[in-house]
Amino acid sequence: MWKKMLGVMLGLLILGVALASAAPLYTKWPQVKHVDLSGYTIYNSAVLQYSGYFSGYEDGKPKAIYTFKIASEGVAKNVFGEWPAIHKMGVYVEKIAGNDNFYILSSQTDKKVLGAWPHPGIDYYFGDVALDLFETVVSYLLPEAGIAIAAGTIVKDLKQGVDEFLSGDETMDGHLSAEWDLGPAGTSKCGHYLKFWIDAEVGNLIEFSAKDKVYGAYNTNEGTEITWNVMIDVLPTPSDPEVLSTTLSDKIYNTMSRLYYKIRYDSEIVKFRVTYNGKSITFYKIQPDVIDKYAEKFGLPLSIAEKFKKSGKPVYYTPDSIGITVVSAEG
Repeated sequence: MWKKMLGVMLGLLILGVALASAAPLYTKWPQVKHVDLSGYTIYNSAVLQYSGYFSGYEDGKPKAIYTFKIASEGVAKNVFGEWPAIHKMGVYVEKIAGNDNFYILSSQTDKKVLGAWPHPGIDYYFGDVALDLFETVVSYLLPEAGIAIAAGTIVKDLKQGVDEFLSGDETMDGHLSAEWDLGPAGTSKCGHYLKFWIDAEVGNLIEFSAKDKVYGAYNTNEGTEITWNVMIDVLPTPSDPEVLSTTLSDKIYNTMSRLYYKIRYDSEIVKFRVTYNGKSITFYKIQPDVIDKYAEKFGLPLSIAEKFKKSGKPVYYTPDSIGITVVSAEG
């Protein structure tokens, strides 16, 4: 008997290792640019990251939520080295004409959604949400500008706060903007972080542009501009991805996964795979009564989590970049 029990326990251990949630490999699009101004140069290294897709119900209607993050570091130099010429930085996200069935949203009140340095604000540690982004930013900036600061130092010094903020649900055209004013004295190095999300009606093509700017001389618009143009071709059945096709391999995986997540998590969440356009996609199914419990873990904005929970229906999440095309534009 004990050998049989040992065999079952060993099997579950192996199954758990196979199904354990490794850190998702999020898709990133880094860029670095510089601009030569009057006697000095401004460098900007920035990265756009796609952080995941959620589907659920709000007021009886299916909703699709796409989450993104932007991180940036700016450096100013003249012939003598670092130069305090940076006075402002900002992120601007807006719809591309012709596609209007979505909102571009962010939040000033949710923890660790936006922050900057050097800048006053609430002292949170941003390492768990932004360290990997700033590691990417620093790796691209150093060979370009010859100056950088450790990613760990940046996330330690980031403070939540913003000077000018306009969320997409507050504007007629649905654009989002966040700006940080660094004052007339300026600074030679700076950084900022912003998380935003697309709140979309189902079945519609989504197109938007995201711009990251680091400004030079005080009260001017001179500086660098990095642009990403994003197009999202939504899933054909965004409210219930379980109805998408599965291969034999998917079915075997899903059977094992349901068993493991029932034992390990009492089926609060279940991990499964589907195949779409020839690509295997991993989803998590989260039960409605525990959505708030897992919202932070998976990066679902709290305001959205509360609405999804009221629906009484499961929420689905995948970190895979489904149908997303990003083109880096010259700024």
